[in-house]
Amino acid sequence: MSAFINILVTGNLGDITHENWQEIHSEYCELSQNSSAVQGLALAIDIQYYKARIENVYFIVNYLNTRRVEGLITELQNMGFNFPFTDLQKDIQRTLTRVKSDELKLKQAVEKYETATKSTGGDTKLDWYRRLGQLAKYQGVANINPALITVMDFVALEKEFMEYVNAQKN
Repeated sequence: MSAFINILVTGNLGDITHENWQEIHSEYCELSQNSSAVQGLALAIDIQYYKARIENVYFIVNYLNTRRVEGLITELQNMGFNFPFTDLQKDIQRTLTRVKSDELKLKQAVEKYETATKSTGGDTKLDWYRRLGQLAKYQGVANINPALITVMDFVALEKEFMEYVNAQKN
């Protein structure tokens, strides 16, 4: 849960791969059914992914401008730039043209994220720890250490707490 909070607040995936994060994110969204958090989180992940992808493409292209390295060409092809790279300079230019679509997707994701966080205020680390504090009070414990529970445990506790609150209202 602590890694989840850090990624959610900062948008930095750290050592977690984009694919693993997508799985964790999907699980959280499915279990919590919180649409605003889902959208903001998905956009933060997309921003991080496109930034890293674009940076990698430019790094590889800059290196290939000085000399041909088959491993780097293979990496570009694995990233979806399926050019033969027989005419290296021509295919580098084609790669740079195609990476513009990733730059556009990044720009759109940043704009949507900024709009979403302005309307929702965005969750801070403190907001998440307050939620954990509420759940700890409900559970009758001093605190809940986010490093010791999973995202699924958190969602289950939060749902149980919300059911309890709703039952008390009725």
